[in-house]
Amino acid sequence: LSRVAGGHSGGWAAAVSNTLAGGNCGLNDTPNWVSTTEAGAYTASIWARSDTPGLTLNLRLREFVSGVLQGSVSTSLALTSSWQQVTAAYTPVAPGLSTLDFEAFTANSPVGACFQADDASVTFATPDTIPPDTVIDSGPSGSVFDTSATFSFSATEPATFQCRLDGGALAPCTSPKSYA
Repeated sequence: LSRVAGGHSGGWAAAVSNTLAGGNCGLNDTPNWVSTTEAGAYTASIWARSDTPGLTLNLRLREFVSGVLQGSVSTSLALTSSWQQVTAAYTPVAPGLSTLDFEAFTANSPVGACFQADDASVTFATPDTIPPDTVIDSGPSGSVFDTSATFSFSATEPATFQCRLDGGALAPCTSPKSYA
């Protein structure tokens, strides 16, 4: 591993090299960046390029509890001489008990420079547990005795709706909703 000029977002990148023909070339986040997982989604990302034709970069997140693999996700990308981003998303199966291992590597690599890497990261997004606010945009107000009505409604974020009239069964609906 060495520092070379010409990074993706700055002046430098990591150059990953191999001294054994047919071996793996890789980066690993030892010790793990995520030492204790939380409930939510993790996204691993890295920008990579290679002047060695035919190499494939593998990005893998693995979840471990006391050294025992709980789950993993991986994705791959055919490397070119241009910077490319590869990402992998993972939701832990044992949040609070596990660690996440980040690894970017090429397999069956020739001797010499395998790939350059920059802007490696693992980000976390907590689950959205707050429901959106629903707004009645138009329609009759108060108690009415009409035999038909139309309601228009919306939400503060993308949502699905269920409607019912006079205590009837809830059913999926979209705005506007008319009753006759």
